[in-house]
Amino acid sequence: MAAGQAHAADPAFEAAADAVVSGDLERLRDLLELDPGLARARSAFAHRATLLHYVAANGVEISRQWAAPANAVEVTRLLLASGAQADAVCETYGGGPAQTTPCLLVSSAPPAAAGLEAALVEELCRGGARPDGVDDDGLPLWTAITRGHTPAVDALAACGARVDNLVFAAALGDSESVERYIWPAGTPRTPQAAGTPQAAGGGELRIGVNGPRTDADGLLECALIYAAANGRGGSWSSSSRRVPTCGQPIRCFGARRPGPPATTTTTTWPPCSTRPAGPGRPATDSRGGRRA
Repeated sequence: MAAGQAHAADPAFEAAADAVVSGDLERLRDLLELDPGLARARSAFAHRATLLHYVAANGVEISRQWAAPANAVEVTRLLLASGAQADAVCETYGGGPAQTTPCLLVSSAPPAAAGLEAALVEELCRGGARPDGVDDDGLPLWTAITRGHTPAVDALAACGARVDNLVFAAALGDSESVERYIWPAGTPRTPQAAGTPQAAGGGELRIGVNGPRTDADGLLECALIYAAANGRGGSWSSSSRRVPTCGQPIRCFGARRPGPPATTTTTTWPPCSTRPAGPGRPATDSRGGRRA
């Protein structure tokens, strides 16, 4: 058994995985017709990915996650029509609710570089993926927002993902919702006060249903950061009367934003390794990737 494999390899699965990542639609169709069970089969490697996970090009073998084929949407459609589970969870990055095809997709570089992530999000949602995630907590949207994958952010919202807090609204450029989540004095409203109570924590300042609790400064700062990261500066500047001061903690990540540099125009940010794990959010390594 090869290193990294948890089970004996299935030659048919390996051939199908190669067909997925290369975009060989006819070969994949032939393999699925010969063995319909491949649509829900698992890789022999420890990540235990399904064929659909390979579409995300994230967390599987390096040789199979370096690019996305131009026909990835058609590949996805075929797998879903053949019985693949759109929200199946695998063991990439240590497992957990973030290891679905939608979450892996919206944090993956190859589909984004190919300009395919929005269309893939739409195809997955049409095939049964829940836009708010397997725990109904907004994790796919939060993942796309934090990675700056704006087309995926827009696609998830269009597919019905809830925009139920200030940070999500700001990252989407939804000025009307941003206004609803901010009191006239410039401080954030809780979801309950804004008239959009969440499934949990409606009277608290949170980023999403199960996201980290924060205070007014932390929430405003995160909203400002992710509005800018997703190119939505206008939605924030037109709505907020209060901008957090430099040096206040970014409490949802545990990092600290530095104040204005005294002698240089270059700002040094803390390493990503300072970001701890949180509810529904794994820790990151020094490159910003998720740690298993």
